[in-house]
Amino acid sequence: MMRFLAVGALLLAGSVGSAQAATITFEDQGFVPTLPNNAQPRNGDLTSGGFFFDMAGPNPVYQLANNSANINNGTTYLVTEGAPSLVTFSQVGGAPFALNSFDYARWQGPTIGAATITVTGHRADNTTVTTTLFPVGDFTAGGSGTDFQTALFGADWRNLASVDLLGTGATTGTLNYFAIDNVAVNNSVPEPGTLTLLGLGSAFMVNRRRRIGR
Repeated sequence: MMRFLAVGALLLAGSVGSAQAATITFEDQGFVPTLPNNAQPRNGDLTSGGFFFDMAGPNPVYQLANNSANINNGTTYLVTEGAPSLVTFSQVGGAPFALNSFDYARWQGPTIGAATITVTGHRADNTTVTTTLFPVGDFTAGGSGTDFQTALFGADWRNLASVDLLGTGATTGTLNYFAIDNVAVNNSVPEPGTLTLLGLGSAFMVNRRRRIGR
């Protein structure tokens, strides 16, 4: 048993070491900003940074934008829209991942921009975790207010199979626009049981070395 734990620890250490942090920026979508609107509607779903973004509805649509609707962070970002304004993202291939953070903003004014974004993480063990964000936006050109905010996610947001983002609360219409960017993830995350086994194996190896050194 101890020999198994020691070998398992070595193998698992390699797998833990292969976990990589990544940031999805949407700069790989071939979007070239052009004035005056700096936004490009697209149909369907998209894949970016090794993650698949599934847009809701029978006719899915989204936009890529840069400094559009006076929402600007200097780079390309993703805008969701629709009834509902829902996007679900998961790692291509289905491996579990951790969500660390992302930037978000209400896009367009309060009448058609989402007042809330409900974030729901679906874990690989069929449990869920959820939080609600309240996006703002500086809708004046050249304004000094807040365009994007950053949402941070803790240890509960690990071992995820997928994450839903649902925009609601627009005062008029059903578009519920919101923007996201700089989605920071860990694209390979060991489960708690794996970490426990790794710890046991490592402890055995340390103890064994001490005995040999006596």
